[in-house]
Amino acid sequence: MFHVLPLLYAKTFFRPNWHGRAKKQLDAAIGYIRDTPAVRDVLISGGDGLLINDTILEYILKNLREIPHVEIIRIGTRAPVVFPQRITENLCTILKNITRFG
Repeated sequence: MFHVLPLLYAKTFFRPNWHGRAKKQLDAAIGYIRDTPAVRDVLISGGDGLLINDTILEYILKNLREIPHVEIIRIGTRAPVVFPQRITENLCTILKNITRFG
């Protein structure tokens, strides 16, 4: 089963204090995926998945990676093409640290 993790209310994820409503919605979406073993493929989407700040992106990826039945995590993005500055050392470290084979 494939599931899209949409980042609804995306503007709230760019605010310095993202805890509260946005975090609760995100935790609920991750909880749904955790409780639904048929979900094995997750697409982070909603605008552009790489335009989320590093702290939040790392939170999402680490939580998804801890779910045993999630085999594939994809990020819907055009950032490398239209905003190459987004590909920073920190982002590469985050992505490297959450890969199972990396």
